[in-house]
Amino acid sequence: MTEIQHAGRPQVTVLINSYNTANYLDEAIASVRQQTRRVDQIVISDVSTDASAEVIARHSKQDARILAVYGKNRGQLATIVAGLAAAEGDLVFLLDGDDCYERQHVETRLERWDQFPRADVLYGRHRTVGQSELLALLRGKQDHENAHWMGPIPLEEIYDWGYGTALAWCLTSYHAGGLTSTLSFRRSHLQRLPLKELCDAFGDELKANADYMMLLASALYGGRKVYVPDRTVDYRVHAKSYTGRYAMGEAESDYRQRYYCALARSWLCAAPRFGPALRDILDKELATVPNPSRGHRRWYAEAKKSVR
Repeated sequence: MTEIQHAGRPQVTVLINSYNTANYLDEAIASVRQQTRRVDQIVISDVSTDASAEVIARHSKQDARILAVYGKNRGQLATIVAGLAAAEGDLVFLLDGDDCYERQHVETRLERWDQFPRADVLYGRHRTVGQSELLALLRGKQDHENAHWMGPIPLEEIYDWGYGTALAWCLTSYHAGGLTSTLSFRRSHLQRLPLKELCDAFGDELKANADYMMLLASALYGGRKVYVPDRTVDYRVHAKSYTGRYAMGEAESDYRQRYYCALARSWLCAAPRFGPALRDILDKELATVPNPSRGHRRWYAEAKKSVR
């Protein structure tokens, strides 16, 4: 399918992935429909067994931009991949079915795309919303909104990661990027990534952490990543979400997410087109880092060790 063409401005597809989020999906869809910069296409990839289809049908009757794609639940990444097949915009914005955008989200992101025309990926931070009890538990475990689990990365100073988008951070298990709903990609870049092949390799086993997998694949394919400081995404924590279960102390959920990341990292790095060639990518990337610190050099050295 060819990209939507329109003179003078990029065309935008918002891709909503939905799995049993009927209680929140109405708000998610409405937040896209009410953007200050009109979205050109809204693709909803739904694999639910609850009443989500009814919510989608109601909005579809009111808005011709909405295209629903239904399928079997094979995990978050597979749900996104199914939606991507129907996307037509040259920029693809992602949104989880239980999150929502502020009204100016797309508009402010497009301003950043204009500032960085060589970018392939935009990511940012978010506001965490939801049940107060869960939020208190989560904040007692980690500073989720400020991404301190990523390590000592001065995000405010990092706008363009350059060649490979900080591949070393990915290979050493740091999540250098944002959560799914903060991400937007050039569709032409997404089409280069072996996301469908990654899903097919593990069948129904990869259930979560699509953001990590997409960001790592992007890094391996030389994607340029740009940070956006505006918090225009509400990330919802609830009892059935992975983050909510993590906050409640369900170790199995936390273990599963680490397991999914390890599977994706090992599969992507072992692909025949990579291997020793990654060492050259790392060297080129380090050369683009202005005034690399001792920490930068250490993480690049660790990443090179992980390359077979």
